Formats: sequence, C-alpha cells, structure tokens
Amino acid sequence: MSRDYDEKRSFQRLDVNCDIELTIPSTGEKLTALCRDLSGSGLKFISPTAFDVDAELEILMQGTMGRPPLRARISVIRCDLEGDQYQVASQIEQLLS
Repeated sequence: MSRDYDEKRSFQRLDVNCDIELTIPSTGEKLTALCRDLSGSGLKFISPTAFDVDAELEILMQGTMGRPPLRARISVIRCDLEGDQYQVASQIEQLLS
C-alpha cells in the first residue's frame, strides 16, 4: 500500500496531547513538557525551556488504559521558539526500562 502524502516517513505520527516528564541526565533536573506527537522514532513536545541541538534528555510518558509507561533517552533535533515556549523535535535513541 503506498502512502498518499508528500512526506513519507518510516513511522506514522500519532497526535497526542499529554504531559511528559523530562530529565536532564547531566544535572538530574526534572521538567514537565507537553507531548504533541509521537512516532516509533521520535516525538515533538512543547517546553518552557530551550534545548541545544544534540542535547540528550530522558523522558517519561505515563501509560494509559493499562499500558506501561514509555521511558526513553532522546536527542534534540530541532528547537524553535513558538510564542513564549519552545517546540522541540527529538529522536528516540534508546528505550529504557
């Protein structure tokens, strides 16, 4: 089955609208952000904090409906100012247990 949209991706994006917990491994600092979309290879979230490209973070997204939480190490691909917050695109580097 061929995909009928301009940008073909390896994984379909799912629109989500849920809080995620971000941890900065180097400092242990924890922040809350709003996840906007999720795919098998990455996620996009809205954050009050800017991050450098290639910054490594850990995320925790609580599971729903009996599903386990998602824990992963991610790297920042892009960080753009959007109003008074930042839209951050990231790639999943490793799933954590």
